[in-house]
Amino acid sequence: VDEEECNLPLIKAASIKETNGSIIPRRVFEVIAPADLPNGYRLTVLVGETNEEVAVLVPLGGVEKSHTFEGKEARRITNRWTDSEYDCSPNDGGSVCFLAICCNAVGWAFIMKKLGMNACGCQSETLGMNACGCETEAESTQRLAYWVPWVVGAIVLFFFFAPPLLQLFAYVYFLYLAIVTRGAVRSRYNIPGSRFEDCMWSVFCSCCTLLQSYRHMKRSGDTPFKGCDHRTVGAIQV
Repeated sequence: VDEEECNLPLIKAASIKETNGSIIPRRVFEVIAPADLPNGYRLTVLVGETNEEVAVLVPLGGVEKSHTFEGKEARRITNRWTDSEYDCSPNDGGSVCFLAICCNAVGWAFIMKKLGMNACGCQSETLGMNACGCETEAESTQRLAYWVPWVVGAIVLFFFFAPPLLQLFAYVYFLYLAIVTRGAVRSRYNIPGSRFEDCMWSVFCSCCTLLQSYRHMKRSGDTPFKGCDHRTVGAIQV
């Protein structure tokens, strides 16, 4: 729940001044509530015209199941994590939890793909920002990022059949990906922290750290990957 945002007046095509001083338009969407939703709840919807996933805020007073409401596009959650590493939620989805526990490196690879990182854990410079205040990346960077889960998945398969020494190198590589990707998530959302913290959480609790990053990105409208049990609600921009 984001009380500060949901208490702002709902004005179609309004502009909100972000913390960096830029003025960006805030879109408004018409949604049919899939369940009883509380005031300020961030609901991920699928915009029919563009097939784009957007986080929408439930307005003051909340809404009841099957009622139609108009909610404004939620800002990215910045300067803080949405929850702690141990706040695992049933809403994460069974397939997402399975990926985090049984194939952790591939889960981080999907987050890397969303952040525009290559298989070396590097990010290219962005080309700027679009009308929604979201960073846009070069087509070449997007093409490289597309292959990251496939590359990491191939290394995971190789890991099980490789000699012990190569398995050690692969394990160190997976830890490196987790550390740099958590740092990239913090950088994208201006979350305080240090590389030492990234290292400690990634080494000793990589599953919980992956799920925390997944939840934060999803609630900011940047869902990094979708499990087989992923569900979205349709919406129309008004």
